[in-house]
Amino acid sequence: MSRPTSARTSEDEKQTLEAKCSEYEIMSRMADVERNKLLELVDILQRRSEEAHVKVQESDSVLLQLQRKNVQLEKKIALSLLTRPASAIARHKTLKYGAGDKEVNSADITTRLEIQQDEIASLRGALHSTLQRKEQDLQYYQHIIEDARSAVLEVLRSRKYQTQSLLSLK
Repeated sequence: MSRPTSARTSEDEKQTLEAKCSEYEIMSRMADVERNKLLELVDILQRRSEEAHVKVQESDSVLLQLQRKNVQLEKKIALSLLTRPASAIARHKTLKYGAGDKEVNSADITTRLEIQQDEIASLRGALHSTLQRKEQDLQYYQHIIEDARSAVLEVLRSRKYQTQSLLSLK
């Protein structure tokens, strides 16, 4: 008579182990799917980050060039105001600078300066908006990762509870 009892116990243990095995297989598949999703999101985030970094570098380069031009134009304006008397400026609308034959109108210089200042402001705005988008993307991806983590932990908790319930039934 002891033989049937041990056979039943052995059969129950086998079923319990098979249930645990299938549970672990399901959890493994779920973890693989979640890992793949997270890897895709990380790739997207990294690509966007690299694109933003390239844009920032380009913007910095353009900004530096515009600042240099701006300084040169400001120097030309200051030099022209210092070297020319007011009556000569009024009589001649064009000014000659340096040893070259370039003729530069003071109104053109101020217009260029204003345009460059507008371009600088525009580049700063674009840089700021790019950084904001990057931060929003990062927050979004962190939220997705936290949701995935919570889902996996919930599944693990429920599986643990189910396993404990099966074990307590014996």
